[in-house]
Amino acid sequence: MMKITLLYLKILFIVSFGFLILNACKANQKIVMVPEQKVSMPEIRESVQATIVEIEEKPGVTENTEDVLQLSFLYSHKLNPKPDYEKSLDLMNNYISKVPKDKQFGFAEYIRSLLEQIKNEKKNLRNQKRLLRNEKKEKKLITDKNNDLQKKILSLKKLDIRLEKQRLGVE
Repeated sequence: MMKITLLYLKILFIVSFGFLILNACKANQKIVMVPEQKVSMPEIRESVQATIVEIEEKPGVTENTEDVLQLSFLYSHKLNPKPDYEKSLDLMNNYISKVPKDKQFGFAEYIRSLLEQIKNEKKNLRNQKRLLRNEKKEKKLITDKNNDLQKKILSLKKLDIRLEKQRLGVE
């Protein structure tokens, strides 16, 4: 009984795996097995930049939807030393507008929404930085004014002490 159950589980696993591969191929998605390589992070970063340049130099790059999609991914890639999320969003919008929904990369809409969120968060961050700079300037002005008032109070205290001594005839 145990052998039959294990056999059914193995068959179920093989059928499920085959189904996943067929669906990936059906959606024109490539399954690539990459051998494990030891590559340093700077080399990978340079490779991302080099790939971007290579794709952008192709003639008619904006017409080739696969190149547009790949560029969108590369511009927002975590290993890109200078990610450009706005350009990535523009490229993703370009891809989505050119490719019919049934032929699109499965997560294109989801990735576009994530890129829009990143764009909005960056805008909010810029606003927060601007507000923080203004508050720092305000704080400096208030601190300078406070120091000035402290000096005036100290000089007034000294004057008060001197006048009180004169009144009492202590000097």
